[in-house]
Amino acid sequence: MGITESLTYHRDQLELHDDYSASWLADATKYPKYRSVEYWHSVWRTTNLGPRMGDGVASVSITFLLLSLLLTYRLYIYRVAQKASCWFIRAITLSIAKRLS
Repeated sequence: MGITESLTYHRDQLELHDDYSASWLADATKYPKYRSVEYWHSVWRTTNLGPRMGDGVASVSITFLLLSLLLTYRLYIYRVAQKASCWFIRAITLSIAKRLS
């Protein structure tokens, strides 16, 4: 949900109250302006998801890529080892999978 959708949802929730009046939309404590929601959303996004540009983005994405490749490769090796009929192939693939752990 984006900023505009969240503001619309919040306004709709305010209108459901029994004592709702149109002055609530002018009160910034009850219905915040777009810029304040945008600011707090950017603070939350930077804190919880990391920066969108700069040094932190490349390291996070490269680390995620390497970990996902490692897990996929390890699962593939375990499947090969389980299906292998030869004890020699099974021993080699299991030893490789243990080293990847």
